[in-house]
Amino acid sequence: MLTRNKRGADKLISIYWFLILTIIAGGVVLMVGAYYGSPYDVRELESNILSYKVADCIYFGGEMNSNLISVSGVFKPEFKDNFQEHCRLSFETGDEFDPIQYYVNVKFFKNGEKNQMKQEISYGNQNYVSDCSFEEDVEKVVKCSENEFWAKDPVGEAYLVKILSIVAKGEQNVK
Repeated sequence: MLTRNKRGADKLISIYWFLILTIIAGGVVLMVGAYYGSPYDVRELESNILSYKVADCIYFGGEMNSNLISVSGVFKPEFKDNFQEHCRLSFETGDEFDPIQYYVNVKFFKNGEKNQMKQEISYGNQNYVSDCSFEEDVEKVVKCSENEFWAKDPVGEAYLVKILSIVAKGEQNVK
């Protein structure tokens, strides 16, 4: 009976096993780096959320905001002057030298006719409005969201409400 020494075969298998583990670990590191290495661009979602928040401030539960329009159907100038406080919007970044990165524009059209605008409210950095006209998907440009809905005032007049919300924040989101 002959017995053979199997130690050489075990050493050869352990080299291949170490090589396979190194390849798997390197693949996991590369996949995690690729997944978490690129920033998320959430500006479009942020713009939609801003638009919905303004819409809820203006018209919630089937009723027009009592601070916006009086019972007689007249728009109150105090709402326009204190739009940020009434809708609880905070566009400040904390740095006094940093420009405001948001813009909101709300237009009220009586009976949906675009030539009969009754009221317009805007707040934020108006310099971003011209950037919304870009057709191409350029990452460094602002993200715009336009929403519209119908609302009735306490008198029963119907208004088409158009909301334009813009989020810039390209430096934080796009690299």
